[in-house]
Amino acid sequence: MVSFKNFGVKVNIYFLRIIHNELKILVIQKKGKDYWEFPNAIFKEDNEILEVCKRAASEVINHIHLENFEYKLINNFINDSLIEVNYVILHKKFKFNFIYNDLLTDINWFCSKELKDNFILSQVKFNEILGFTKQFVISNYANIRYFISGKYTLSELQKAYINLGINNKQFYEKRNFRKWLFIQNKENLFIEDTGLIKRGNHRPAKLYSSLERIIEVT
Repeated sequence: MVSFKNFGVKVNIYFLRIIHNELKILVIQKKGKDYWEFPNAIFKEDNEILEVCKRAASEVINHIHLENFEYKLINNFINDSLIEVNYVILHKKFKFNFIYNDLLTDINWFCSKELKDNFILSQVKFNEILGFTKQFVISNYANIRYFISGKYTLSELQKAYINLGINNKQFYEKRNFRKWLFIQNKENLFIEDTGLIKRGNHRPAKLYSSLERIIEVT
């Protein structure tokens, strides 16, 4: 049981997404406040931690979707008389919309520099989040699906791995990356060809999407 004699406890929820090849975090602005913060909730003594995480997430997610998320602890630290506990929230498919409730005036996604410029998170703490994300993906390369949404080309997927700081040599050369990816995907299916083509100022490229469940191929 957490003691509240000397400290309050706040749970922060980090929604992470790779947008334009950068890892970004969702931030919110509440009515009557002139600063950005993360979705959060105060831990009460009779609460279960999962209940608090869901309450924090419900600031931006409709409650009917909350059972589909996973929560991974990153760290905690003491801020004056407040213990802040930080979780990354994970979802294999982005089949939901962020909502504005009566308490919010804005929702946005910030990268590292934008967080620092808006005094939300120090570079040190952002690096801890990036480090967690990197190790989570390295532990199972299919976990990239938690952070890259929608439809994407293989070049965009390659850049997503690189921009998480994963320095394996197979990610830096197009041919080696695709060879490695198809071997990975053959053993554990985690992306699929959508049958669609992306066109622009480049050669047409196939579009892929992430599978909600990894399929072991036997």
